[in-house]
Amino acid sequence: MAFFKSLFQAKAPAPPRLRSGMRVEVLDSDGALLFPGRLRVLEDGILEVRADEGTYPASPVYDQPVKLRGSREDGGTFTVSGNVIASGLRVWRIEKWKPIPPPPNQRDAFRQNTGVEGRLRTPTGQVISCKVQDVSAVGAQVTTSKLFQLETFLHLEVTLLTSEAPFSLNCQVKRVQVQSKPGSFSKKYVYGCQFSDVPPREQERLLRAIFTLERNTYRYREGTL
Repeated sequence: MAFFKSLFQAKAPAPPRLRSGMRVEVLDSDGALLFPGRLRVLEDGILEVRADEGTYPASPVYDQPVKLRGSREDGGTFTVSGNVIASGLRVWRIEKWKPIPPPPNQRDAFRQNTGVEGRLRTPTGQVISCKVQDVSAVGAQVTTSKLFQLETFLHLEVTLLTSEAPFSLNCQVKRVQVQSKPGSFSKKYVYGCQFSDVPPREQERLLRAIFTLERNTYRYREGTL
């Protein structure tokens, strides 16, 4: 195999700026989903999460450690830890929160495996079929038989959830990996693509889809789906 390395070095993510109205997921200390909801930032460093309509999480134990995961303004994801101090029918309040730094080898955002079919559109209008191997809020890894150069601008069209409209995303090639089988002249190319100019609402919809795919994967592994 031959590899073309990225031309840029990833920067360490800035601490998350928490704000009221952000969509987050509440996880247990092991990272399993408890419930999704909306964040409200209160005084004295208290965070309040209101569960989505129709969602009624179980009552927590006082001082129970939890994690909150959401989307940063740059499109990446963040995770903070804290302890539950109060709860209501659909509301949990959390204090003593602090950011959890990502692992040193983690890519710029959490990526969810997908393996779905998609399409790439070139600047000249050519449409090429591809497989979307994984996706995050900031990029995707796609495989196709067409060779593109680093920094090439493309347009990715993919359906992540059959219940939702497809995504149509501008992206740029940042990594290229060549795959070939022994004794075969055919090659495939794996691209690490970075999204660009994604509207905030579409970025939030993308993150919701990624979290839904992750929940479905978790439920399948647990035998509850």
